Amino acid sequence: MLIWIGGVVPAYHSLFKAIQNHTELIILSPPQWRHGSKLFKEPLPKGAYTLIQTPFFPSGSSRYLIPLLPFFLLKYRPSHIYLMDEFDRPNTCLHNLIIKLFCPSAYLITYSLQKNKKPNYYRYYHFLSLRINCRLINKVIAASSQAASVVRQHGYKHEIAIIPLGASQDYFYPGEALPLRNKHNIPLNKTIIIYAGSLSEQKGIKQVVECLSQSDNTILITAGTGPLKQTLQKIAGDTIRQFGVADVSLLRELYQLSDYVILPSQSTSDWQEQIGRSLIEGILCGCTALGCNSGFIPEITLFPETLFEEGDKDGLCRMLKNLHELDKTRIFEKQLNKVTKDFLWEHIGEKTFNFIQS
Repeated sequence: MLIWIGGVVPAYHSLFKAIQNHTELIILSPPQWRHGSKLFKEPLPKGAYTLIQTPFFPSGSSRYLIPLLPFFLLKYRPSHIYLMDEFDRPNTCLHNLIIKLFCPSAYLITYSLQKNKKPNYYRYYHFLSLRINCRLINKVIAASSQAASVVRQHGYKHEIAIIPLGASQDYFYPGEALPLRNKHNIPLNKTIIIYAGSLSEQKGIKQVVECLSQSDNTILITAGTGPLKQTLQKIAGDTIRQFGVADVSLLRELYQLSDYVILPSQSTSDWQEQIGRSLIEGILCGCTALGCNSGFIPEITLFPETLFEEGDKDGLCRMLKNLHELDKTRIFEKQLNKVTKDFLWEHIGEKTFNFIQS
């Protein structure tokens, strides 16, 4: 049984299918998923796996409960339960206690993304939850070596696997850039850089806009929303095109018409860049990836010339100014090889199943 805290959108089907190839898979998922300000509801392929959409209360919150979880545990009696939720969350602890009460023989696995041992928002109940989770959870899947290290620092002594999040070639793939630029009224003779994610300070997008605001031959397009939306437009003027929160098909087109995808994140005391899935998706669609040295980003961008020091605005400006000097074909081929080897949902699904069953 997989308890999936996000909406089951098409891009995840290949992950679930890879697990379904080896075992019967039952997925508990919320009936709707609020991603930014857009609601996704997608049909499933027939016979792919059993999806049960059940209320998560309150909907859209990171602090939620699944009221009908005991019923599903008693009905299906799963041998393995993968709770795809954060290792340090109090609601993860509550769900783990429910699982052990109603299905005590089940093997319990959870996920971990957190790279900070003690974020500012932690309260006594977070530390209590961590102590309980360390005792109840049989295995942990961490998104990165940093996340795995934090789990160890909290006293977890059982097995941990490092398996990142990924993307699917079924939904992110190259396309014809020129027709798409015409379709979306994007100049044909400009270098296009895409940023997909939250328009917030911690994502570093403001620095990118400031660096490009004086550029005559580069346009930044954004897919996402956030508190900096109006500020970015005032700074950049005609050098930015904002598309808001994009569904999978629009996001794919924006990647396909772009030359580069960028992720300039900045760490805070509560948060650090996790995987950088926008870079993975962009590479699969034909973009060359750029980013800072935060979190997992260097594992995807690979080259010094596609990287700048986190928070170093001058370094970011230099990198963007020197894009014309990059050996773009060589860099892209290396990045694509890395992504197809390590970050496709199909491979991640296989690794996940093998780790759970090992």
